[in-house]
Amino acid sequence: VSSVVSGANQPAQLIIFGNLMDAFNESSTARAVRLVRFFALMYMVCGVQQFVTVATQAAAATRVAAAQARKLRGAYLGALLRKRIGWFDVEDHGAIAASIVESTLAVQDGLGEKFATGVQGVSAFALGLAVGFWYVWQLTLVTMAVIPVCVCVLVLASKARERAEARAEAARATAAATALE
Repeated sequence: VSSVVSGANQPAQLIIFGNLMDAFNESSTARAVRLVRFFALMYMVCGVQQFVTVATQAAAATRVAAAQARKLRGAYLGALLRKRIGWFDVEDHGAIAASIVESTLAVQDGLGEKFATGVQGVSAFALGLAVGFWYVWQLTLVTMAVIPVCVCVLVLASKARERAEARAEAARATAAATALE
């Protein structure tokens, strides 16, 4: 919930900023000053809301991710204990320990703040599109035409990152196995 509310903050700030810019076009100076003060207060409220929701989101995501990683480590250990004894003769003991730690940390990292930040980003995107359609639907349609190109670039970058992470994982496993021997 805090991730969705936090994601809604950016479109809200854009609306406030647009109204703030419109306030400078007021013919009455006193009214313009009142509006600017009001929108400054709205920015402050948005800042406090963002601070609270991001802190809540990070704390909740970290706690859930740590609990899941703890359960995963227990399940991993249980699976190792059910292996036949001869399996341990052919496997590298250091690589097994390093694999357990790295795998559970990767899951913890993915379930933690990255997941919450992803929900926040999707929320900001969806609400930003809604705000865009509400205010200037023609510009929003043009912007949406560019989205497939951006997605293709992100997919290519993600695949390159995955390959680099796989190479780094193999190097870390080898180094950890050597260090644990």
